[in-house]
This record gives sequence, C-alpha cells and structure tokens, in this order.
Amino acid sequence: MKFLTQLSFALILCSFFIMTSCGDGDDKDPVACTGITTLDGTVKINGDTHTLTIAQLLVNAGGAVFGDTYAFQIAGVNSDCTEVLSVFLTFTVPSGATLGGTYDIKDFFSASDDDATGSFITQILDPISQSSEDLTGGDVKVTKGQGNEYTLDMNATTVTGNVIGLEFTHTF
Repeated sequence: MKFLTQLSFALILCSFFIMTSCGDGDDKDPVACTGITTLDGTVKINGDTHTLTIAQLLVNAGGAVFGDTYAFQIAGVNSDCTEVLSVFLTFTVPSGATLGGTYDIKDFFSASDDDATGSFITQILDPISQSSEDLTGGDVKVTKGQGNEYTLDMNATTVTGNVIGLEFTHTF
C-alpha cells in the first residue's frame, strides 16, 4: 500500500510539472526569468522583443552656462533568459528646452547641444560576460507624450560598425 501511495504521489507530481511547463506558445506576456527583476513592458532591440529590465530617465538642469541633460538607460532580457541588451543615451539640449525631435548620434567628443551620445551593452548571463560599444553614428527620434511618457526610435552604428535598432515607449 505504501508503494501505491508513493507511486500515486509521483504521478501527480509529474503531471503537475508537465502541465505547468507546457504552454500554448502564443503567450505574448513578458518573460519571467529567475533572478532577474523585470518591469511591465517590452523594448524592441534589433527587431527582437525583449522584456524590460531597466527603464531609467535622469534629467539634469544645466543652468545659464550649460545645457540640460537627459540620460536614458533602457535594458531588456531575451526570451530564453540568457542575454540582457542595454542602450544608454544622453541628450544635451539648451537650458529650458523640451526634449523632442530627431537627434544625430555622435561620439562623445564630437557632440554638442542637440546631439545624442551613447553606448550599447551586451551581457551574457551564463557564463557571465559583458561588452560595451560606443554609438558613433545614426539618429534617434524622441517623442514626448503626456506626462513623462517618451518614445525612442533609434537606428545607430557602433564604433565597430554594428547596427543597433531600438524601439521603446515608456512612462517614467
């Protein structure tokens, strides 16, 4: 009798794991990765949809001498939880100006007001490794919605010649 109880328990446990691991394949909800905190929403990087892991906006007033700075950090994890891709963008606009429009992406030392600078970071999660490349060309369109909603549409080139695309909308 003890054997039958153990066998029944094992079959129920196996059935539970099979039912919870199988899906219909059409689930479009953001992926949940063990050990990685995610936010509501997605980011499209190089045409692939990633679950949002970082959405950060930092705004610094430049005062009378320097322009205002807007810095975005956006990151997403891929669907199999093995890679996090991040884009970091900085915009400098004249003090008091609203961020919005299309900005040329330039390397840090060539950029001035109304230009963007940035980098693209790839993190492999197992085994852990990371690489970063400066963005040196291309452009990014910034659209400010209501409140603190921003849409970024970027087509950039890195220092090594890689092309990076980004489509992102988020309320900060």
